[in-house]
Amino acid sequence: MDDTLRITRLLLPVALIGAAPATAPTMAARWVVPPVLASGSRLPVPDGLAATWRADDRPLEDGVLTNRGTVDRVVRLAGRLTQADGTTLAKRFTVRVLGHGARRLNAYARTPTSAHDANQPTVARSVHLALSDADGRMTPLNDDYGVAFAKGDYIGVDRVALRGVADPSLFYFADGALGVIATRVDMDGTPDPAATATVVFRSDPARPTDFEELGTLDLRSADGVVKPRAVWDSATRRYLVSWTDRDARPRWTTVADLARTEWQRATWQPDNGGRRRRIVSAGNVGDARIGAVAATGTDTLAISADTATALTRHFGRIVNTTAMVAPQKIATGRNADLAGARVMLGYSDGSAATRAVDWDAADLARLTRPGRYLVHGTVRQRLYPAIFAYNRADPDIYRWKQNGRVRYLLTATDDTDNDNVGSVHLPLRVADRIADLADDHGGRAREIDLLNRRTRRDRTTEGRVIAGCYWAPEIHEIGGRLSILFAPCFNPKDDQSNEGGAWSRVASHLIQLRDGGDPANPADWSRPAAIRKADGTPLGRAEMPANISLDMSFLTVGKRAYYIWSQRYLPTSGTLGDPLTWIAPVDPAHPTRLTGAPTPIIAPQTSVEENLAEGAFALTHNGRLTLVYSSSGVSPTYVVNGLSAPLDADPTRIDAWRKWPAPLQKSVPMPAGITDYRGYEQGPGHGAFTTDEDGNPLYVYHTWGNGVGGDGRDARVRRVHWAADGRPLLDMTRDEEVAPANRRVTMAVTVTPERPERAGL
Repeated sequence: MDDTLRITRLLLPVALIGAAPATAPTMAARWVVPPVLASGSRLPVPDGLAATWRADDRPLEDGVLTNRGTVDRVVRLAGRLTQADGTTLAKRFTVRVLGHGARRLNAYARTPTSAHDANQPTVARSVHLALSDADGRMTPLNDDYGVAFAKGDYIGVDRVALRGVADPSLFYFADGALGVIATRVDMDGTPDPAATATVVFRSDPARPTDFEELGTLDLRSADGVVKPRAVWDSATRRYLVSWTDRDARPRWTTVADLARTEWQRATWQPDNGGRRRRIVSAGNVGDARIGAVAATGTDTLAISADTATALTRHFGRIVNTTAMVAPQKIATGRNADLAGARVMLGYSDGSAATRAVDWDAADLARLTRPGRYLVHGTVRQRLYPAIFAYNRADPDIYRWKQNGRVRYLLTATDDTDNDNVGSVHLPLRVADRIADLADDHGGRAREIDLLNRRTRRDRTTEGRVIAGCYWAPEIHEIGGRLSILFAPCFNPKDDQSNEGGAWSRVASHLIQLRDGGDPANPADWSRPAAIRKADGTPLGRAEMPANISLDMSFLTVGKRAYYIWSQRYLPTSGTLGDPLTWIAPVDPAHPTRLTGAPTPIIAPQTSVEENLAEGAFALTHNGRLTLVYSSSGVSPTYVVNGLSAPLDADPTRIDAWRKWPAPLQKSVPMPAGITDYRGYEQGPGHGAFTTDEDGNPLYVYHTWGNGVGGDGRDARVRRVHWAADGRPLLDMTRDEEVAPANRRVTMAVTVTPERPERAGL
């Protein structure tokens, strides 16, 4: 017998609950108190029944659990139901009653509208979260944008059928981790067949903001699954899962372990050894029953103050909160030593950063004799035009140091009139300051053509004539030589024509600057050479009739060098393959040949990725390698995602990488009736990273630009901040970077007598 369930006049073991048709045992199985409750929660009582409660063996007269303290309280709860015929049944629960400061969390999906609202189906049909404030009002997190996105199903080689969620609901796993259970739908909102109609996500207990899809759950219901709900029943040590079927009848079953998963062979799956994870059904999921569940009446979840803080820090705006300059000591006449004194900035998530300071000249002039002084200054935040370069997509700025001189180089895809396929040139700008690369500071006038298919009939080392594109140029130093990776395209009918280039004939190429050459002199660059596999064959799936490759980048990990790029195959007929991001090792001394087999490392499987992973760029931070990449399409729906791996992992293994559950940079919704791509950044992406004159990380990227400077994507620039959880923040505003109240700082300086050696002693 299980003494957590007692039924007077009729005594049954828990094992019979799922099978016996008797009212009392099935009612007991459907009566549950959630494992975590907020203070003041009223305990559930099934309709038509009376209940009595005892908390820690003391009567609970009003059926309301309270906790007036700040520390969570664990309560041993005993409940007894009395039916109309006098039959009683009892259950015992273990409940954690949250302390003062608890909040409520709600999960939801939105009704899709359009990209104008940053709410197209691929975004709307995802898990969204809203958090209650001190007054109980619910406020959407993450700018009312999704925080977890469902994975789609592979239906062919590099082809994913997207999936989303509907009616998500929160629950607690047995170990206290946050969970989400939802209906799995396609992008039209149609639910999956019953066997895969339910999907479950689980957060990391140490990081409640990171939700991972566990897989689909087969509830063994032939009548459909709508609005699934789950709750851990501490009395029976099982999960109670309820839903309505397609005829709107209430259904329920029990699940022994919602975190118990298995790996199933999945044709075409590129990761996890060609397997797909799902929640175990056989021996884990009980029979589906008819009937309503008696639980708390709210569809929100009580969470602790600590969890609420973690969610707010992660999904809210991270802002500067403090500014401090360490005291400095200099010798008389050594004011120049203060130039490197930086301000330490603290942020709302616990992260930190430093910035240079422009110290007041008047205060510095006073440091003429020994003593203690206060020096005031302004935190340096270099300003760049809102649009850095009009009609320049896939931008890249490179900091190049040669013979002790630092210069900055900018290159990009010419996207004038959105006709990047018809581009005639590979542009390059060179300046001593980043600001001087901007259009508003004469950058367009500085632009020269390294290649131009019309004026020079650019010919590759293989003898083909470039006919367009010049896509996504990136500047790197490879084998000690300044290099540009880019993707030209060719005329599919005549590879000697410099017109009629087709995107279906685009391929990754390389040009390199000669030793001692001037990057602004086209004659100092080599002819474009195609990047090939180790055996000399083109990049792409060999078994496919045609492939394209583009967006190539270069990175080093330790002593090894790699190329990463996006590629997709083009069948003779039918649907194209999705663009995946691939990687392969390369010898920098021979940069046109790979030295190992290419492998995919970014497979776009979630709805927000929308069948595309391109434009990846590598960063290192705190012992991890991060790839920032772009997804969706060339439109206002473009979005920036990211993944990371330990620096000591093998970067060619797809399973070494961990994706962030939600985008790193997303579109800003526009108000109704307004279309303004200058003021509201939409379609951000395909960025690159550099460092500015002060050593700060800088992000250059493009946004959708129709009607801004003509039609065409435009380049923008922002500084990067690393959040406490390891994410690069790509959309921090100037006031978030340094709060206006913290822009003026003070430094205590002690001036000591001149050093003896400087005084000639």
